[in-house]
Amino acid sequence: AGLVDVGPGIEAAARLRGLDFIPLWRERYDFLVRIDRLPKREVQVLLETLGSDEFREALDRLPGIEADERTGEVIHDPRRT
Repeated sequence: AGLVDVGPGIEAAARLRGLDFIPLWRERYDFLVRIDRLPKREVQVLLETLGSDEFREALDRLPGIEADERTGEVIHDPRRT
């Protein structure tokens, strides 16, 4: 009881538990921030952290997770269009 043969999960968690992992697809994640909050210091600190080399290197050390060149970048700001 309590054992399974297969289930969904993320590679980093599977590797931590010594489990095999077969990727089925890749996912991309974005943070959404209300436009009126974008200038707030807390949001700017988050963006600076997400875009830092240290954060990207930490992500790259996790199995199955990778940062791309746009990590930490504002990808859409309706005030700029």
